[in-house]
Amino acid sequence: MSEVKQITFNEKQLEAIKLLKNGNTRFFLEGGVRSGKSVVACYMIDFICSHMPGMEAYVYRDTFESIRKDTHRIMESNPGFLTGKGEWKQGHKEFHYSNGSRIHFQYTKGGKHTLGQTAGLIYFEQVESMKEEDYDLIIPRLSQWGPAASEAYIKKYGQYMRAGKLIRPRNFLLLSANPKANWVKKRYIDTVGLPDVIKDGIEVIQDNLKKENIKKIHLSTYDNIHNLGDEYLASMNMASDAFKKQYYDGSWTQNVGLIYPE
Repeated sequence: MSEVKQITFNEKQLEAIKLLKNGNTRFFLEGGVRSGKSVVACYMIDFICSHMPGMEAYVYRDTFESIRKDTHRIMESNPGFLTGKGEWKQGHKEFHYSNGSRIHFQYTKGGKHTLGQTAGLIYFEQVESMKEEDYDLIIPRLSQWGPAASEAYIKKYGQYMRAGKLIRPRNFLLLSANPKANWVKKRYIDTVGLPDVIKDGIEVIQDNLKKENIKKIHLSTYDNIHNLGDEYLASMNMASDAFKKQYYDGSWTQNVGLIYPE
């Protein structure tokens, strides 16, 4: 059995974790590549599932191959958040915790979205690689902890919640994204800070993150350099300024028509 490897969370990752533990339930982690978005999201998923028995969590990515090469490695071996907490099922498409929580790993390109099943946590990893219509079809499933289910949970686990060992039942939405000129930029980047307007006598919120009550946390690759190897750091230093701005700083300002030397 592998052991959980020690990692040092950077300041932005710790900000997300603090917001989670303070009761926030909806997060948009965006920014540079290798900035630690996936690692902190996987930590948050494991924390929620470990502290909320019976949680049904769904992790979505564009292909199962990308889940296998990245998400599974984070969860299983590096740093290995799921080590010793349960067992893998269905060819690594599910992880069953010993407390009854489950993580389902699904993909959107050619995959079955299993519409109709309820979820208490949904994580869209690299959401910019998915279609907006798939994203909008899946989100309504986030309804596991309705009034009846919450009441039953509190009745069963109330003493553990009061002791601070478990958290109250809530539905969670996590998104991570790399900068790309597509629907994610239009929906969650370009609308930020737009003033509210009055239409037909009703105030309309134009900022979609505000409207959907999602907390945005920006991470750059430079925030995470202490977790990167020397060879990767060397390649970062050799990159062009335009490449650094988009892929390392995590800027959503697109350089249309520009060809990177990389």
